[in-house]
Amino acid sequence: MTSFRQVLFFVVQIFLVFPSKAAEYSCPVVMAPSFLQGFNNVMVNQRFAFIRDFKKFCRTFQRERWLNFTDKAVCFGAQDNKFATMVSPFDGFLSSIKLTYVSGQVICDVSAPQYNSRWGCSRKHPTLGKTPFNIVITTGRNNDILYPKKLITKDKNEPLWYQKLDANPNAPEFILGEPSDPSYVTSGQELRIWLGKGLRNSHQEEDKESICVTVKGWFLF
Repeated sequence: MTSFRQVLFFVVQIFLVFPSKAAEYSCPVVMAPSFLQGFNNVMVNQRFAFIRDFKKFCRTFQRERWLNFTDKAVCFGAQDNKFATMVSPFDGFLSSIKLTYVSGQVICDVSAPQYNSRWGCSRKHPTLGKTPFNIVITTGRNNDILYPKKLITKDKNEPLWYQKLDANPNAPEFILGEPSDPSYVTSGQELRIWLGKGLRNSHQEEDKESICVTVKGWFLF
């Protein structure tokens, strides 16, 4: 059985050999019993090479934690309450969802197309510029709002425009999530992507466009 001293020795070795940022080695697999047992079987004179390879693995692991929710582009829009469906690939705590733009735009002001954008409305719009985003993620058939988590509404018919200070309404990617407050999802669970005004049946006749995206989720293992 692997002792705490052995685990501590391994972690110290990593940081002595590779004194880089701790985040690069935050692979949860380090603490898995099967991994620790395997490390015990590595000869002492081979551990430098082992740790070097493990460093590469950790970096790859961190990059690949964005896992696909869709195999291809999915589309959604305001007209006819059109939502896009995505499915969780497995059970786990979902920290964030990333939408990557493929095509389309949101028509936020039919009389001023210069304010249209990928995720809502330009920040330069005289009224919606202060709350320019309109992308909403919900659970399946219940359509409970999953993201953004802290969306405050006064009326059930509000079109759900909101602010997100760290995002650009016309960026190639849009990330929604609360790393400090992940949501548990199950394998095969359906989630939906909406325009807030489509979810609320607001101004549908003005926006006949569809937005197409690919979707990935970041899980906490």
